[in-house]
Amino acid sequence: MTASFLVLSIDRILHCCLLATILYIIPLRKRPHFPARISAGLLLGAVFAFYLPKLRVHCSGFIFHLLPIKNPLTVCVVFSLTDVLPVLLFCAGLIYLCCESSPAKAIYTAILAYLTQSLSYTLFVIIFPAYFHHPYEARVLPILWHEILIAAIVHLPVYFIFARKLPLDGIYRFDCIYSIPILAFIIITVRYLNVISTRILQAQGSYLFTFLMISNLMLDFVLLATQIVYRNGAKLRAELEVRNHIQSLQQKEYQLFRNNMDALNHKLHDLRHLVRSLQVSPDAAQSQAALKALEEHIAVLDCSMNTGNETLDALFSEAWLRCGDQKIQWTCMADGAVLNFMSPTDLYILLGNALDNAMEAAAQAEDPQQRFLSVTIQRANQLAYVRIENYCSVIPKFSNGLPLTTKSDKFQHGYGTLSIQSICQKYHGECSMRIEQDIFITELMIPIPPTT
Repeated sequence: MTASFLVLSIDRILHCCLLATILYIIPLRKRPHFPARISAGLLLGAVFAFYLPKLRVHCSGFIFHLLPIKNPLTVCVVFSLTDVLPVLLFCAGLIYLCCESSPAKAIYTAILAYLTQSLSYTLFVIIFPAYFHHPYEARVLPILWHEILIAAIVHLPVYFIFARKLPLDGIYRFDCIYSIPILAFIIITVRYLNVISTRILQAQGSYLFTFLMISNLMLDFVLLATQIVYRNGAKLRAELEVRNHIQSLQQKEYQLFRNNMDALNHKLHDLRHLVRSLQVSPDAAQSQAALKALEEHIAVLDCSMNTGNETLDALFSEAWLRCGDQKIQWTCMADGAVLNFMSPTDLYILLGNALDNAMEAAAQAEDPQQRFLSVTIQRANQLAYVRIENYCSVIPKFSNGLPLTTKSDKFQHGYGTLSIQSICQKYHGECSMRIEQDIFITELMIPIPPTT
């Protein structure tokens, strides 16, 4: 068996589509024993590609036997289906075998791989149109090497621009079920037009054929780019839903916290008066030491602050208690009145998230002397200036000026910093986060309305 016969015998569409499928498998989450799975799948693909041309002929003949089709256009439909569907189904099976993917998303990924293969193959046809004239046999190996070269040139940017960016943490986080029938219909329709141009219109090598190839090239690229746009839109919608849910929970938490703090401070205030009354009673001389110790403990719990802003008073009182529990040195110099123009809910979410992040980072320091949290709030001309400093032992990565979450489930975390940024933008302010010598600094500068 010669090399020319071997190359012509295998189904090159499936062969190239399998190569494109690997691009989309790389960023996906793998199943256990992935090397054995992918090796078995590719070996099966090589065997399937060798017999697929004959299988396609038999399937077409079986369909023509059951349905006596005479119309040339209908015949092209059958050829288009037998060309596309076996390739898509086999690639989808390989993806499902190797990756943690649902059947629907495996089919969706296979369609993307087919579009990539079509992009590469169409570009090859445009650059080397002379290869598509008889006889093929004398030029089989040059055809193969040039096709591999074009595939390498196309697949590399496709991976970095499309394949790598679509999944998040190895999973497609968006609903792609509605994209499958649309993309499949477009692919079969394009294949149908190609079959018509080559088998009925005999347009191969003509301007019409070149026009169709360039149109296919542009369509494949647009369809891939559309998936990125759809994925980004779905991601933004999911982030907005999660953020709204978090803010809703924080609003309820804030209201509950205010009610609890008011009740607690009221009871502590009454208890302190009770202790003082006992100190001046006839029995106070015998229990003065015990009562004094009790009052000191109550003074620690009675952590009400007076910053000039009730929301900050409640928030900082809670932070003071939490810092005490975690052995974090708490320093606060706050003129809360400069933030009175903000709604209590926005202010609670804004600084609540910032303080939560700061305390979580400071608590990770092994040296007790490095566990500190410093808050400064003051007026700078017509700006409300907020500065929060804390020790940071784990240096995070930054993206678009915001630190990326270090938690494993990035889909459920990382929205605190986004909430800080969005609330700053709501009040036309700016948010800055940076690291200076293991000190994480959060700076907020929010314009104060002229009427304030």
